[in-house]
Amino acid sequence: MADSVRSIRVLDFDGTRSKFRMWSMKVLAAAHQRGYRDVITGVVTVPPSDELIGISTENGKELHKAREANCKACSDLVLSYSGEICFEIVAGAVTPDLQEGDARLAWRKLKEKYMPTTSANKVDLAAQFANSKLTSWKLNPDLWISKLEILRTRLASRNQVIDETGLIIHILNNVPSKYNNVVENLEKRLANLSEPLLLEEVRSNLMLKYTKLKLRAKEGGEKGFGSDSEDDGDESALVAGGGGGGIKWNSNKFKGFFHKCGKQGHKAIDCKENDSSENGGRRFNGKCYYCGVWGHRKADCNKKKTDEAKKIRKCERRR
Repeated sequence: MADSVRSIRVLDFDGTRSKFRMWSMKVLAAAHQRGYRDVITGVVTVPPSDELIGISTENGKELHKAREANCKACSDLVLSYSGEICFEIVAGAVTPDLQEGDARLAWRKLKEKYMPTTSANKVDLAAQFANSKLTSWKLNPDLWISKLEILRTRLASRNQVIDETGLIIHILNNVPSKYNNVVENLEKRLANLSEPLLLEEVRSNLMLKYTKLKLRAKEGGEKGFGSDSEDDGDESALVAGGGGGGIKWNSNKFKGFFHKCGKQGHKAIDCKENDSSENGGRRFNGKCYYCGVWGHRKADCNKKKTDEAKKIRKCERRR
């Protein structure tokens, strides 16, 4: 029972195409541990369901083992899906010889569905790579470069090779203008044939610049940075740009203009230039030491004034 629960947790897949590559690698790792990797990849042939197998010989034992592995693989694949399409693909993977399920056929059909190797798919991947940009300096360049590397690997499996220099040139040509000084230095290094520029050097230089930009912006009270972790980056900060696979900033930040200061990205309550007679024409940009709410001093705290008034009335009643 514990083994089944662990298998379901590892193999869980909701049918999202962008998640299939990672999921398929986990499946192969789990399949190796559970003893059916050779079955789903076609290395081992599973005997027909109606074939009588004697387990007194070594060959018979191997055939019996392959049949058991096929049953286990089919069960795990069926249990791993929450999407109807995936379930139907696996449920429909039957043959005259394996009428209760062919794990190798199911695996092949899933890969054809979610990782096709057609010419159209090759063109689409190439377009995604060509159109992929780091569209905001607030996004983590390391995550973007990792996505480019994935596209590059997928293209290579379709005989479309992009060498490391080609990847570096694409990166340097598709970062925001705030990285211009870093790009200029790296382009000089790129021209040095005696000491070739490596991808990891590009990555580390861009990340160093990103970290500095992030610290300066946060010191100034700026928000809206993309996630630093890959766990939630796809959902909260990095999204595919249209059909081209570009990376865009997806934020719930207010996008309108405040009429008083004329600046975009905040409402009246958040404006740093709000008039405030108690603060010399500027809103207090700190936290109250009494109530803990941001935007006013302890001396101006309404909660503090209310609490003090209650104490006074309480004392007057006792008199």
